[in-house]
Amino acid sequence: MFDSTESMFEAFERDRDQVIAKTIIKYDVSGEYVQRYIDHLYQNHRKNPRAFAYYEAEMSLYKKTLDYLMLIRNSFSIEFRGLDILDVGCGSGYSLRALAELGAKSIFGLEIDQGRCESCKYVCQTHGVNAEVVHGSILDPEIVLKLGKKFDLIVCFDVLEHLSFIEKAVESFTLLLKPGGYVL
Repeated sequence: MFDSTESMFEAFERDRDQVIAKTIIKYDVSGEYVQRYIDHLYQNHRKNPRAFAYYEAEMSLYKKTLDYLMLIRNSFSIEFRGLDILDVGCGSGYSLRALAELGAKSIFGLEIDQGRCESCKYVCQTHGVNAEVVHGSILDPEIVLKLGKKFDLIVCFDVLEHLSFIEKAVESFTLLLKPGGYVL
């Protein structure tokens, strides 16, 4: 949509409503979320030359995640419909939204970063996703107990490479998986 941070902020200032409308159509996100993200960029990234890339990346996450999950479903014959699913490192929540669209029975998100956790809750709320989002780490045994249930599927996208103790995360996965469950 934009080729530079300057052109993005100029478009926001010229006709914010039109930018929001185009973003909603292009990326299938709520206007309320777009408005909030634009405000975030104004407050925190006004002078950052990469801010336009942040905008494009954030707005495209839902469709990219949905496409990725559909590729997994089709490649490995995994049906998400009716499953209890935990997303470890749920970030901004677009994976939760995509899992809901694919028919998950219940969705839980676990996010270590408090700001991303709040953003995730907001994305779920503005897009009508019924998900429980918990702030915490998969490495924390208390959080594992707090989740209080077992899951058919645990998704963990772009998380393990950031952990110091991957084997501890795998131990937590085994405690949280139902018999026959699996981790992606």
